[in-house]
Amino acid sequence: MPFKKFAGSLPRYVSRQDVVNYLDDYEKELNIHPLFNTEVVSVKKTGDNWITETNNGNFQSGFVIVATGMNHQPNIPEFSGMGTFKGKVLHSSEYKNGAAFTGKNVLIVGLGNSGCEQAICLHEYGAHPSLSVRSAVNVLPRDIFGFPVLEISKLTSILPARVADKINAPLIRMLVGDITKLGLRKSRYGPREQIEKQKRVPLLDIGTIKLIKQGRIKVYGEILKIEGNTVYFEDNMQQDFDTVILATGYRHNLESFLHLHSGRINDLNNTISKQTYFGKEG
Repeated sequence: MPFKKFAGSLPRYVSRQDVVNYLDDYEKELNIHPLFNTEVVSVKKTGDNWITETNNGNFQSGFVIVATGMNHQPNIPEFSGMGTFKGKVLHSSEYKNGAAFTGKNVLIVGLGNSGCEQAICLHEYGAHPSLSVRSAVNVLPRDIFGFPVLEISKLTSILPARVADKINAPLIRMLVGDITKLGLRKSRYGPREQIEKQKRVPLLDIGTIKLIKQGRIKVYGEILKIEGNTVYFEDNMQQDFDTVILATGYRHNLESFLHLHSGRINDLNNTISKQTYFGKEG
């Protein structure tokens, strides 16, 4: 963040504890005083000022920065027969690690970054993970020749999305391969165009595709129904599972507290989606 870098001794992808330590030091060195355990109930404009109501008092300010990101409220889908499932159903936001799932068949719904990393974690803990993927997807390697793909993407960030995607496509095909051979459907759009048109982000792969190729992670299509512990998929596929993890994303949910007209809310949602990837993250 501004005014303070990570220590040079830390790896490129720092651990959770390293981030916690960094934020603690940032707070102390810049004399910042966050209010923890404080929930914003309402933000609205009154005259030239903003009034922010919280469960810890009200605040008046000339400006408000909404930094809630994309991951505000878990999106929980409903499947036919879900109530009959005898195992555990949880959202990916509730997942801690794979220790409790050793030896169990676990179905992860969705091919997002959280779900795919959790599939790797489950495999490492001796579980038997599977993925249910309904939509067509884009897959990018997280790193290309040792450099983060998000850094490399800055080189083409000034170009129109479709042009940038066409330039990058041959390299992505070489590094990722043909995902259709793995039971996945390739999106009709490239990664950047997919974000702009569908508000969906690509998978930044750190090993999931390799495990799928090795048969360590199975891939199924869309869920049609659930009966007991049996999940029925398209293409006449079915399988019994002990646990279902819903890696089905989040809703921004700005309208629950930010009092603006609906058009302005949509503009903010779109801005959040576009700026979170491909070198534009604030």
